[in-house]
Order: sequence, then C-alpha cells, then structure tokens
Amino acid sequence: MKRDKQVVNLVRTSDAAMLILAAHPSSDEATKLSPPLTPEQAFALHEAFLRDLVELSMDSPIAARFLCYWPPDSRDWFNANFAGIDLVQQRGDGPGERLSHAFEQILTIGYTPVIAVRADYPDLPPDVITEAIGLLASCDLVLGPSTHGDYYLLALNEPAPELFRRVDWSKPGSRCKQVLAHARKLGMAASVMDEWHVVHDARGLQTLRESNTLRTYSKAALAETGG
Repeated sequence: MKRDKQVVNLVRTSDAAMLILAAHPSSDEATKLSPPLTPEQAFALHEAFLRDLVELSMDSPIAARFLCYWPPDSRDWFNANFAGIDLVQQRGDGPGERLSHAFEQILTIGYTPVIAVRADYPDLPPDVITEAIGLLASCDLVLGPSTHGDYYLLALNEPAPELFRRVDWSKPGSRCKQVLAHARKLGMAASVMDEWHVVHDARGLQTLRESNTLRTYSKAALAETGG
C-alpha cells in the first residue's frame, strides 16, 4: 500500500489533524531563497523548514499529522526523507483547488478540526496549533496572516469548497483579505491570529536568524550558510 493512499484506511476520529503544505525543495515554490543563497543552501534550508514543522506537529495536541506534498512526482523523495509521517498528495489545478481537496480529504475521514500550515514559516511559536484549535471551538475558520498579505495558517472544522473557489490564489499579497471577505459573504465566522513573517527573501532570512522561536533544523541549516 502506498503511503499517500493510507489516509483512506485510517480509523475515524474526532481529534485534530495538522497538514504541512510541503513543496519539494527543488520546486519553484521552494527556491525563492536562491539568491541570496546558493541552490544547494536553499535546498538544505527548505528541507530543514519541513523538518522543523514536523517537530512542531509532534509537540502539538493533535491526533495526526500529514505532509501534503507537491509536485506529484516527489512522493518518493518525501517517503525516503520523512519516514513515519503520512503523505497526502496535493491534487488539483492551482493552489486553491489543491488546498480545498486536502482539507476535504482529511476532514472526510473524521479528523476535525484540520489545521494547514505552510512551509515557509518554520519558526512559528510552539503554541500556534493549540491556539488555532481553541479558536475553532467558537468559529468556522481560523486564519494566520503573514506580514506580506498571504497566510501561514488556515484551519477549518468542515470542508469549504466554495470559499476556496472564490479566492484569486494568483495574488498572494491579498489572499488573507480575500479569504476573510469571502468567508463573511458565505456566513462563516472567522478568527484571525497574530501576523507572522514569511521566509522567502534576504529580509526574511535575516528575520529568521534573529527569531527567538527558531527550531533545531533551521538553526543548523542557517549556520551552514554563515548565518
């Protein structure tokens, strides 16, 4: 049985699950740090980001964790490098459809709520998942906005395919505002968490180096870059 198909056989539960939205380190989504880093340094740092988010998931009060990987042909790499964590392939045309499908897949088997976290926010505070779960007790949607207008966390109690269809995902600088606006139009109650910084350029790298929530793998990979 291939691990990215295991989810259909998991025991149903009412507990929370975490989705780590994971692009392969050589994909376009993961190479924004080259330059200023070399391609090899950017690859190693992105892999470290993923490992730190897996570590965050292990420290969080959730029942299950999944690496939701992209692109489709990267399954073997994730399978070889992240043993012990379930893999879910991102499926669909564009980020909105892929995200909607991932939520629906995990919510449908019984995990609730589901919290999705993006890989370019590796130093999220340790209580971020706990906070999101708590907020979802009294709302439908929790959104963690980035300082660049995008999002670092999105959490739901139920599938919301219409919400994902309405957002123009090609405009990352306005994704957060769009999600909130369309959620209101759909009658969804939303909670917004504190902003967090994205790591996708030289400025983000410097912020990461100064972070007091930097985790083990990112710290080691940054040291290799001279940071």
